Amino acid sequence: MTHYDEEQLKIETLFQMGKAQIKQELPSQSSSISTLDQYTYTFPYGTVKIIVLLANQSSVTVEFNITTSENSIHTTVTNIPLN
Repeated sequence: MTHYDEEQLKIETLFQMGKAQIKQELPSQSSSISTLDQYTYTFPYGTVKIIVLLANQSSVTVEFNITTSENSIHTTVTNIPLN
């Protein structure tokens, strides 16, 4: 496996770990979620910073800023349903 492949795997792992963590922390009521709320999680492979871009009654749109322990950086926007 090349260094690039390892970094891509770390990024995907950090994304999944960050998504799981934020889903546990987000309140089920979108009225208590504010735009630009920020959450930062540090994991063994790197850091995930999540910023709330938009919240409505059924979901939250967030930006993931992922930095691996080797300083590879990846940013993505995703929608997270509220349960």
